[in-house]
Amino acid sequence: MNIPAIRVLELLGVDEFLSLLGKLGFTQLQRNAFYGPSLALGAVDVSLLEVTNAYRVLANGGKWQESIMDYNVPMSNYVGKDTSKNRKIYSEEAAFIISEILANKENRILTFGLDSVLSLSGVGYSVKTGTSKDMRDNWCVGYSKKYTVGVWVGNMSGDPMWNVSGIMGAAPIFVEVMQALQQREKLEGIGRRTVVAAPTPTGLVKRGDSYYIRGTEPIFTATRSATRSSRWPLFPRIIYPTNGMTVALDPDIPRNRQYIFFEAKDISRDNFWRLNGKMIARADGKKSIKWKIARGKYRLQLVSKSDVKWRDEISFMVK
Repeated sequence: MNIPAIRVLELLGVDEFLSLLGKLGFTQLQRNAFYGPSLALGAVDVSLLEVTNAYRVLANGGKWQESIMDYNVPMSNYVGKDTSKNRKIYSEEAAFIISEILANKENRILTFGLDSVLSLSGVGYSVKTGTSKDMRDNWCVGYSKKYTVGVWVGNMSGDPMWNVSGIMGAAPIFVEVMQALQQREKLEGIGRRTVVAAPTPTGLVKRGDSYYIRGTEPIFTATRSATRSSRWPLFPRIIYPTNGMTVALDPDIPRNRQYIFFEAKDISRDNFWRLNGKMIARADGKKSIKWKIARGKYRLQLVSKSDVKWRDEISFMVK
């Protein structure tokens, strides 16, 4: 929110804020320049390394450390070697509060909605996006318990981009990097399997992804590599919309041009899409169908005519 940020800068004072930026390691500050309220919105030129290291202060509980650029030496070699340049910038309590604010996806609903790329990644982190004037630059910087990642997207010539904001350009890259780092940290002795239980009286198949110590996984599981001849055949699964999802109509787009796609995997020509009890389309082996959205509460099902036990069901809402 721009206006509250400007108001805080007016209360704090530009000189005080410039001093804080200097402590955070920003080197291109001009003390005699007149920044005014625009300083709260990013009027200072910064490098990607500087802004990422500044967010790392929050990740470290308010402690600043000098960044190190060395691609050949493991970071563990530097631990405890030189702390003379370390300094306390924020209190641990203040860093915690800011981290919680940046980690709460509900704080991003007004701008990005519930189903933005930053909300659906499954990785816990604090994150902030930013877009400069004329969409010349966009940023996404954030941190987990172990890693701080900064992404800049733009033209090296400095020319503006076409309708590319931080959530569209830098954020997807940020999420992929964070997910890759998290994947790398997983214990080698831990495995994840999709467990399939017997069909319920309503015909729905109970399933769930669970973690196990490798070698102790249950016998009856369904994985992507399973075959039709296996004891538990592949079953259709709805992957979009997700269960409990809320979709919002966009007031700036004509109603007759607003669609979402129902997407599924492991479907066959025998599967049908059923919405609120009414057959709306035959899957015919296609992974997705287009549906014109309308306000209401919906129950979406994938049904197999030959065996109604093998189907999936989710509920969603359109506002």
